[in-house]
Amino acid sequence: MKHEKLSRILLSLVRFAGLNAAILLLAALFKPLYMASGSCNYFLLCVLVGIPFGAFRMIVFLVPFRLGIGESVGVLVLDLLIGGIIGFFAMCAIYIKSLFSIVKAVIE
Repeated sequence: MKHEKLSRILLSLVRFAGLNAAILLLAALFKPLYMASGSCNYFLLCVLVGIPFGAFRMIVFLVPFRLGIGESVGVLVLDLLIGGIIGFFAMCAIYIKSLFSIVKAVIE
């Protein structure tokens, strides 16, 4: 019984550590982009870190059709912006869920 509880706690901690490592890795990779002016642009940080979490959660991608190259690039950037915002909130939800799973595993 204690072995199962310990394994659940350790599994929750490993998932939480993996999520933290993924977020920190993304923040380190995108640091030249959100620190371009010397100070941190937090909105850009949230969008860039959220893109991998939210790009596949988008239900509808806007597909440019019969547009020039400028409009097509603009629509694709809009897709990435929306995906990044969705991903930031999804990342926060996953983070809170993993915290609750650790607390639940310790309490049980």
